[in-house]
Amino acid sequence: VAPDVARHLAHAYGDRAFDVTDLAMQKGLGRRLVHWHTIIEAEVVYAAREEMCETATDFLARRCRLAFLDVNAAEVALPRVVELMAQELRWNKRRQRKELLEAIRFLDSFRTLPEMTQSKKE
Repeated sequence: VAPDVARHLAHAYGDRAFDVTDLAMQKGLGRRLVHWHTIIEAEVVYAAREEMCETATDFLARRCRLAFLDVNAAEVALPRVVELMAQELRWNKRRQRKELLEAIRFLDSFRTLPEMTQSKKE
């Protein structure tokens, strides 16, 4: 893995970074989810296998926090996250579509500013 990815994995996973790296090397999952971030495909599979991650939204928001760091990158990564989780968790096409739509709805909530309302003065 690239040096910046290795630093990211060490920071995010501590001594478990070797497990994620091994998974990346053994299964060919060393590619970045988006080229401008250090999060790799193996992290998705690792989260599903070892951290009881059950949804794409959970991965993007809580496991790697990409939704909070860069919502556009999270949207780019979403189809691959769903594909990897579907393979690992044996999701059917219906579940994959549900995950995709729910995650899109979640990511869209970051783009919508709350409506500003003035408080009534009495």
